[in-house]
Amino acid sequence: MKKLHIKKVLAMFLAVALVVPSSASNLTASAATTQESNDESAIPEGYTPIYDAADLYAIRNDLEGNYIMMADIDLSEATAPGGELDTGNGWNPIDGFKGILDGNGHYIKGLTIYGNPKTEYVGLFGYASGTICNLGMIDVNINSSGNSDNWTGAFIGCSYSANIENCFVTGVVSSTDSSRVSGICCMYTDNYTLIKNVYNLADVRAYKGSANGIAVNIYRGCECLYNRGEINSGEGGNKNGYPLSWCHDNLGSGSFFSGYYLQGNSADDDEFTPLTETQMKNSKFYTGFDFENTWFIDPYSNYPYPQLRSCPQKRINSIEVTKQPNKTVYQQGENFDFTGATLHLIYEDGLEQDVLLTKDMIGSYDMNKIGKQSIPISYCGLAETSLDITVKETAVDKVQLNKSQINLYKGKTETLSAAITPSNASNKQITWSVVKGDCVTVDNNGTITANKKGTATVRATSANGKYADCVVTVQVPCILLQLTNTNIKFKKGETKSISDTIGYVMSPLDCTDSVTWKSSNDKVLQINNNETMLGLAAGKVTVTGTTTSGTTAVANVTVQRDMSEFTVTGVSNKYYTGKAIKPKFAVSDGTTTLKENEDYNVTYESNTNVGTANIKITGIDPYVGTIEQSFQILPVAEEITPDDSSSGNGGSTITAPAKVKIRKLTAAKKKLTVTWKKVAGARGYRIQIARNRAFTKSLKTYNVSANTSKKVFSRLKKKTTYYVRINAFCNDEDGNKLVGKYSTVKKKKTK
Repeated sequence: MKKLHIKKVLAMFLAVALVVPSSASNLTASAATTQESNDESAIPEGYTPIYDAADLYAIRNDLEGNYIMMADIDLSEATAPGGELDTGNGWNPIDGFKGILDGNGHYIKGLTIYGNPKTEYVGLFGYASGTICNLGMIDVNINSSGNSDNWTGAFIGCSYSANIENCFVTGVVSSTDSSRVSGICCMYTDNYTLIKNVYNLADVRAYKGSANGIAVNIYRGCECLYNRGEINSGEGGNKNGYPLSWCHDNLGSGSFFSGYYLQGNSADDDEFTPLTETQMKNSKFYTGFDFENTWFIDPYSNYPYPQLRSCPQKRINSIEVTKQPNKTVYQQGENFDFTGATLHLIYEDGLEQDVLLTKDMIGSYDMNKIGKQSIPISYCGLAETSLDITVKETAVDKVQLNKSQINLYKGKTETLSAAITPSNASNKQITWSVVKGDCVTVDNNGTITANKKGTATVRATSANGKYADCVVTVQVPCILLQLTNTNIKFKKGETKSISDTIGYVMSPLDCTDSVTWKSSNDKVLQINNNETMLGLAAGKVTVTGTTTSGTTAVANVTVQRDMSEFTVTGVSNKYYTGKAIKPKFAVSDGTTTLKENEDYNVTYESNTNVGTANIKITGIDPYVGTIEQSFQILPVAEEITPDDSSSGNGGSTITAPAKVKIRKLTAAKKKLTVTWKKVAGARGYRIQIARNRAFTKSLKTYNVSANTSKKVFSRLKKKTTYYVRINAFCNDEDGNKLVGKYSTVKKKKTK
């Protein structure tokens, strides 16, 4: 078992105070002391060490000095009636102290004051303006009487600009005659006193006055306080007193309070917060308390409430690792696992506890440091021990490269990366080398430089000889791609070899590039297996050849179709008009319809006079060849006069139809509609529309069947006046055309 001293927390405070003269007394060194600190190096410069009761009593010889306790001091016998320090009333309070007393985590035990100490201010210090810190006063026995003006507190009876920090008290503080009794400091006389990080466990009784847990007449403030002592006041000490302070209405604007007390131990206090027994064991209920640096809770001790790190109430005498972690041998870089470890705690009061090792108890360690190492273990920062682990080197099992083979052009570089297995290997150093070939070099970072055409092997080797290889092929890039044929024509459905049809040469002649071919329109020309071209539809495309290194060249390819693959529809016989007749028609293969003047040109022969007219349709590249089509121009019978009609035609019994009557001529936007009354015997009707009454301007003539009595003229000029007339016609027995008189002329303006 490893026994260690408690850590010393040395807090220094500057005090500005009134000098109060005092007398000195000579003491023997027979008073008991415990927990002695023999480390002289722990004494700060300018401080006087206190080892025993005589040293403590001698403070009165230099009231402005700075003191640090190096041991616990037991005053139980020395200050009891008849003891060495008994002046007739037990301990004689030190008056006028304005220095520093740093308890250094030690205790003053059993301080006794009884009767009438013949001083107005009762406590360890009577009247004081100095600093008291890091001190526990345990089992105090103070019961003053005989002076109604006494001000009684365990640490200080009356404070003037004093500071009390990181302190606690247990025992009894009482007075049968005093008007004021407090567990820590009875009276504030100014607005500079500060009580901070302090708690009271003493029973405080004022039989004829006011009992307070911490202090009376607070002018500046108290910070981070709590009380668990019984507070009783009033006649006979049967009335609940204040848990923390009386007369705190004097608080200034700079005061800050985080005050708590055990519910039911004293009177309720609106300024402070009552906590249940359970709540007082949980740090989350202490707002403003610093549990990282100043306070802690030890749930395994006999006091599972907040304690001070600089002065613990339940100190640990020793700690020992009683069960090692499940794992104590590690590979370098592996995470430390403390699972299974337990600690044995031995407290000064004899309590022994076994606890699981937790993360917050573990000090610093280095899992990358090979060998044995001791990891410091502490409990609540109060005692320390250690556990040993061994870190072993982790060997490399495998080296793996990001690439096993690469192609590089001459003059280019590429950097390989090597992965080590396992990833936590102790030595991850890699050495790069070329083990075969001389066409490349490699540097210490794995960067390969291609110097000339050829093949080489680059190797990555670990410190223990594991390796991985990469085969590097150095290639020569193409500078110029030259095509043999750049203008090529072939027909739909035809397949041609790329190398035979286009042809190419790469420079320099020893370059190692290949060529990839691509059509600009796969629906017109399809590239198959980078070897052949297949014409799918008429059109013009570009075929681009691209070398491996990115050099390009372009050929123009035309896929042609013969006009003979198309059919002409819509051509019919026409009547003679005296003008060249150009009938409308379509050229199509059932899927694709060609466009005039874009896909083909049209010429006409003999298309004006009666007889056979010819149409010649010639393809425009990529359409080639010519289609010929013919139609008949039929003669139109001469229009007869009314006299001719009445006398017949060569003795024919059939006469010309009667004059047509127009019913209505209506206008719309760029459109006219004419309706008429049918006449008997008509084989059809001839309708004429022109922009003048003489029917010479923009004349158009239409022949319609006898079954209709309506005609719509579209695509006319807007807001233009048009003239319309109609006559009927039929055939006699010989087939001659007989024409009736025109209707009355009608006119209408388009919209």
